[in-house]
Order: sequence, then structure tokens, then C-alpha cells
Amino acid sequence: MKKSKKNYVLIALVVILLCIAVGYAAFSANLTINGTANASGTWDVKFVSATINEAGHGNNPTISTDGQTLTVEVNLAYPGDGCTITANIKNNGTIPAILTGYEVLDANDQTFANNDIAVICPEDGDGLETTGNEIINAGETCPYTFAVQWKDSSTATQATAKFKISFTYAQPNAATVNPAHGAHTK
Repeated sequence: MKKSKKNYVLIALVVILLCIAVGYAAFSANLTINGTANASGTWDVKFVSATINEAGHGNNPTISTDGQTLTVEVNLAYPGDGCTITANIKNNGTIPAILTGYEVLDANDQTFANNDIAVICPEDGDGLETTGNEIINAGETCPYTFAVQWKDSSTATQATAKFKISFTYAQPNAATVNPAHGAHTK
């Protein structure tokens, strides 16, 4: 009989353990959240036009663009002569674009360097002041004016410049998303 009492106690413990497991399962739950995120956008930032604001006294400058690069050819009449040109950059895409830099290149795609001619951008010397701040939103156009001048210090009897300006744009930093746990309600 002692053995059968032990068996009953063992069976009772197993039943109690099973009841505890079933009770735990009945009072616990798994929450599953399903979701879908779709992202789309188009990138299309380019030169759309350029105008000559002041032509200077030499032959009329010529301007052309392939959308990515603006090419300018200027003939100037004397030291100190110059012209200003406004380039219009448009964001035809759906993603905002931020200006990150520019470069002025010669006809051989090398950094423009000329002892007689200067290409003067508003932020010359320090790079673009607006780098990191100049955002062109979708559908917007941004004008950028620069000057070309025969240097006063030049001793040349003739000065011609052919150069290209190329701007670099990037997608601005993504928005900061901070999920928060809301307050409990009754």
C-alpha cells in the first residue's frame, strides 16, 4: 500500500503541474503586428535654362546645357570686362535635393585655372555657403548667378574662356522617426 500511496501522490503532482501549465497558457497571449511599407520616388535634378544678365563688351557669350553640365564660352574686350549669367536648376523629381557642391571645369574636364579669366561664384573662396542648406523641393527651380571677368591684373591682349559648371546634389538626410509608447487608458 505504501507504494500505491506514492503513485497517487506522484499522479496528483503531475495533474497539478499540467493544470499550472494550462492555466499559464490560458493567461498569456502573443500579439502579432503585420504591416507593409512602400517607398517610391524619382530623382531628376538638372539645368533647365540659363540667361546672360550682362553681356560685357566682347562678343556675346554662348551657353549650352545637356541637363547635367552648363557650358559657357565668353570673349571679353579688355581687362575688367565681364558678364553675369544665371543658371536655373530644376527638380523635376519627387525627392527633395540638397546642394552639396559644385566644380568649374575647363574644356578638358580639368579644374578651371586661367591666369587671365576668373569665374566668380557668390561663395568663392569658401565653397558654397549654402552647402547643406540649399534644398530644392520637388517641382521647384533654383536660380544660381555667377560672373566671368577678365582679371584687372592681366597683361594679355586677348582673353577667351570656355568652361563648364557642374553642381552636385544629394538626397537630404532622412526624417527622424521616434516611436513612442503611449499612455495606458482604462
